Amino acid sequence: MTWFSKKDKNVTPTLVKGRVGVPTETSGKKAEQKTAKTVYNPSALKRVWITEKSTDLGNLRKYVFLTDKSANAAEIKKAVEGIYNVTVEMVHMLNFAQRKHFRGRAAKLRHYKKAIVTLAEGQELDVIPK
Repeated sequence: MTWFSKKDKNVTPTLVKGRVGVPTETSGKKAEQKTAKTVYNPSALKRVWITEKSTDLGNLRKYVFLTDKSANAAEIKKAVEGIYNVTVEMVHMLNFAQRKHFRGRAAKLRHYKKAIVTLAEGQELDVIPK
């Protein structure tokens, strides 16, 4: 009962990057490459984190942002590149858990997430006051 077989008998397998694979269908036209605009999530970045340490990091082409809790490094990279028109080399994420705080009465400090963004050589942002 080969009627229900999913394999095509006329296709010969080809070698693709060290593996045997089935060739893709190619038409007479070359595949058109679309240069789509990269879509970024502007709500991934909340604000610039301005402290004494972060202003010192600005001299090293590193900028600190307070980010959304669910944002990852790839989203942060796309957002910074889209908003500020710069090239991002690297993104480091820092996750700070909620903790209790006692000063006269009990309180809770909120959970937050920071991203340290390193820019390419020769690029800078004007987000930190001088």
